[in-house]
Amino acid sequence: MQLARSKSAIIGKKIKKKASLTVKKMKGGGQIPPPPLSNSQCLFALAGCFLSLLSLSAINEQIQTSFDRGILLAPLGALVTMHYGLTSAPASQPRNSLLGVLVATVCSKSVAYIPTSVVPIWVRVALGPAIAIAVTLKLGLAHPPAGAVAVLFALDTSNDWKSLGLLLFGYVEAIIFAVIFVNLNGTKTFPMYWGVPNTQEWWGILTRRLKETSGRCHARFTNMTESEHHHDANHNDNDDDGRKEKKEKAKKLSLFFLSQEKKESVESNMTSQAETKSLNSRSENNLWSDHGPVFHSVNDYPIGRHDTDPDFEMGP
Repeated sequence: MQLARSKSAIIGKKIKKKASLTVKKMKGGGQIPPPPLSNSQCLFALAGCFLSLLSLSAINEQIQTSFDRGILLAPLGALVTMHYGLTSAPASQPRNSLLGVLVATVCSKSVAYIPTSVVPIWVRVALGPAIAIAVTLKLGLAHPPAGAVAVLFALDTSNDWKSLGLLLFGYVEAIIFAVIFVNLNGTKTFPMYWGVPNTQEWWGILTRRLKETSGRCHARFTNMTESEHHHDANHNDNDDDGRKEKKEKAKKLSLFFLSQEKKESVESNMTSQAETKSLNSRSENNLWSDHGPVFHSVNDYPIGRHDTDPDFEMGP
């Protein structure tokens, strides 16, 4: 019991502290409201809003007569108020204007496709703009007229994608007119930014990334060439070793064949000498005896000798 009472007392103190802080904040932050514009600035804003909306109304009249469809002028009224009254505000810049309206309309129109049996129209009118505003804030595209556009597209299903195209056309026309007219004033500049980086900053980022990429590519190429050179050197060494081995083998084979040829020549000489000796010994034994030459056949007999020499006698 005591533990529950202590917890409830702590929670009560936190609620009381939070309520007092909220009431204190509701009294205001103590800042002074901005001063009113001068008469010249008000007249300049009057002329700018009048001429901008007049041109939009004239274009809308021509579109309605030609295509039986018109531009939603209500968000454009809020847009020109921001162009000529809150010129330097981030929500007034072209980036937030165009992209904010586009994102908000896509979100709201996507919710409008849900059947009314699932999400009634009175819920859809709150759900679509809430999602659209949250998404634009997350993307840094806060633009108050985009919330009004989201309500119109969630409430009326006749506003289709063609209506979005005509609205974006009106936005582009109002932005171009404001860029020309506001810069005629010597104390104002519009736009403060277009939503793209500065040219020098962009060029610096691009050159830095190109240098980093070229450095990485050069390092990779150097490593590859070193590895290839090392591989080629090893390959050349292996080729030299193989060539040396082949030369040594060829030398050994040539010496072997030379030795074989020498042996064969020596043996052939020895056999030829032996054959000549045997032939000489045979001729001496067959052709001579103790009493003179001996003929064993008619072929050995000298032709014509027995006719001319009466003392010639045949052997036994």
